[in-house]
Amino acid sequence: MTEKRFKYTACGLDNIYLGNGFSIGKTSRGRVVRIEDMQGLHRAIGEMLVRQKRSLVGVELRFLRQELGLSQSRLAGMLGESEQSVARREKREKQWKRPTAQERIIRYMYEQYIEGSNETLSEFLNFLGEPDDVQDRAVEFENDGKWHRAEEKLAA
Repeated sequence: MTEKRFKYTACGLDNIYLGNGFSIGKTSRGRVVRIEDMQGLHRAIGEMLVRQKRSLVGVELRFLRQELGLSQSRLAGMLGESEQSVARREKREKQWKRPTAQERIIRYMYEQYIEGSNETLSEFLNFLGEPDDVQDRAVEFENDGKWHRAEEKLAA
């Protein structure tokens, strides 16, 4: 007897079914499922999630975070939130009416990641997530036909 669909829960989502691209075998230890191109499958799941108009539930956000290779702590730093805030969001079972700003950033980061050029926004958010050891520094601008930051001058 062949199964037509396979419920794929190893990704942490309970609504993913495979119509093909898998085989089921038996070993002395029980049933074994072999999935072809696991990386491609996870990419397709991620693409589907980020292109939805609706807000994501917590497990979907967790999936994207894990696919990006980020810990809750690292993502929290990138978003300017607490680790606890990220953890609460990932436990949330209900959806917001619309995607939040943080969710939109995570979606954008994933889009950039799958395109192979996650250097722009991701690096910027990493930069913003790191503490700055210099505070309240004056910044001077000059206009030589176009505004630009002036070279820092040493205090005399």
